[in-house]
Amino acid sequence: MAALSAWGDLGEVLYENSTRRAAAVQVLLASAGRARLSPETERALEDVLADRDAEGALRWAQQRSPSAHVKEFNRRRVAVFLAHAWHETVFPANQTLGLFGELTGPKRIDLSVGDHCGPESAGLLGLPSPVWTDAHRWLDHHLCGAANGVEEEGEVRSEVMWSRALEPSAALPAPGGHVRRLYLTGGAPPAGSGGRAGLGGPGGFGGLGGFGGLDGFGGPGGFGGSGGFGGPSGSGGPGGFEGPTGFGRLAGEPEHGWTAGVLCGVDTPAAAADAVVRSGYAEMAGLPKPYPGGEIGAAAAAAVTAAWAGDPAEETLRVRGVPRLRVTYRAANSGSTFVAYLLDLAPDGSARLITHAPFSDLHSPPDSLIGADIDLQAAAYDVPRGHRLLLVAAARDPLYGDANLPRATLAFTSPEPTPSYLEVPVG
Repeated sequence: MAALSAWGDLGEVLYENSTRRAAAVQVLLASAGRARLSPETERALEDVLADRDAEGALRWAQQRSPSAHVKEFNRRRVAVFLAHAWHETVFPANQTLGLFGELTGPKRIDLSVGDHCGPESAGLLGLPSPVWTDAHRWLDHHLCGAANGVEEEGEVRSEVMWSRALEPSAALPAPGGHVRRLYLTGGAPPAGSGGRAGLGGPGGFGGLGGFGGLDGFGGPGGFGGSGGFGGPSGSGGPGGFEGPTGFGRLAGEPEHGWTAGVLCGVDTPAAAADAVVRSGYAEMAGLPKPYPGGEIGAAAAAAVTAAWAGDPAEETLRVRGVPRLRVTYRAANSGSTFVAYLLDLAPDGSARLITHAPFSDLHSPPDSLIGADIDLQAAAYDVPRGHRLLLVAAARDPLYGDANLPRATLAFTSPEPTPSYLEVPVG
């Protein structure tokens, strides 16, 4: 069998880390406008949008999830070909990779740059498509006995962002393999890691006094100016880190006692995609969504987001697999949501998305510390030499339905017993 841009666990699609995938459900309902959905299906999808009867929607999804039938797949040794996009906004990659990992019969997965249906869309029109070709070769071999060598090419073929190189491998990276742990801290990079008065250049990361403006990250007195991350008293300057709450660094050792506040109900420049599905076509054309570092920094300065930057990579950093985030935060209310984004930050201040994932806590009492352990979506991404990893946390993203109250705050921190950290799989 072959399944392209399909799901493995529909419940995880609808409620990733207990977070409603609202924009994708809206697209599914809209695309089915001329279809005859069963009353049960229509009710389940509408319940997701309305934030009601999650248990009922999950029961509906479980019956329609291939992962619920994996034992039967394995018993019959069904030969399974899967294809998926890294930045899939409808059916995120991890739940399909989870199904793939459980299969014990002949299997193959192609992972490509793009979004839902993008990598195989040319094949639907009868045009050349590597994914479409691989699917046909798989079926020719396993159904017709064709000796085309597809069974000797390994189980995984990954397209790397953004070189577009194809990497075949025998299997998916093993969980807990070679990882680089970076702790979330509130301090500045070591002296000399940036410029004289800023992060990354003689006068700052993109401006004379900071990241994007004469006096700071986007304007006078802003992010990177006097007292900011990257200004005279900031990263790389003589005064150490005295920047606004909400920005820190990714460091090799844990640091405790800091707090980074994030305001809820506010749009941020760190949204995962401009539009469901359509953003992937721009990626396939070599035009991934640009993220302006100056705007992200200004948002961090205003405590609309929290952000942590790593040191410049001394050599190409090959991100391969599932990054994992362990972070503690305090929520004033009993329901809370945030989205974590991992970006590649260039020396000129521009950034590109590596991966992201949402997280919601729906049951903790108000004003309690919440420990979030998150698997970000898998990625194959080469961070060039001199670029930095940038981790951003925001309380709102158009892809998701959040549980936050407007104007509430989330306060990220790092308790001594359980420090907050990011684990990056490298290979």
